[in-house]
Amino acid sequence: MIHTWNIDDLKRNVANGLITTASYHCKSKEGDMFAQITSGEINLDSKNTSDSDFVQYTDLTQNIVLSWVTGSLDVNAIETANSASIATKITNYNSRTQETGLPW
Repeated sequence: MIHTWNIDDLKRNVANGLITTASYHCKSKEGDMFAQITSGEINLDSKNTSDSDFVQYTDLTQNIVLSWVTGSLDVNAIETANSASIATKITNYNSRTQETGLPW
């Protein structure tokens, strides 16, 4: 099972560049046929631009923001839920008795 985390969007304070919200998704995939995506939005802790760990908006990378997001979520629970959903899809696929389609 491969779990890939991405940041989809950010909300920020225009005046100081402070990131307030991050939209994310986790795509879990098994082979080429089965996938499950969990997405959400998380409010980030308030920071002060004078904090020693403040990162300017223009200096942000996806990895930096991912560390904030995954540090605030139960990553294991999300990945486990996605894996369980995919396992159900695989079981249903393997136990199917009918299919649709055309032979040409």
